[in-house]
Amino acid sequence: MCASKIVDIPSPKVPPEADEVAVEELAEEILEQVPERTTHAMVMGEFTLIFMVIAGLQKRGVVCMAATTEREVVQKEDGSKHSFFRFIRFRQYSQDEMY
Repeated sequence: MCASKIVDIPSPKVPPEADEVAVEELAEEILEQVPERTTHAMVMGEFTLIFMVIAGLQKRGVVCMAATTEREVVQKEDGSKHSFFRFIRFRQYSQDEMY
């Protein structure tokens, strides 16, 4: 039996002024860090970057997942709000090409 290993690859900050080529380069940098034998990945972050990362991972046959949460907001007397996120489950990204 082969032991599984969890690898955390931080999602970089994507500058708002970055064009599509710059975002694609960031996606490639992330994909280069993913171990070859990866079968599943939790993928979350800036939308355009993650779209490219998911596409690259799915081409390799990797099942991509997102964590779902329930947001609980507490309104303070001073008007500030504090949000808490409670993990619910993992949800698989679609692999359909209809999107």
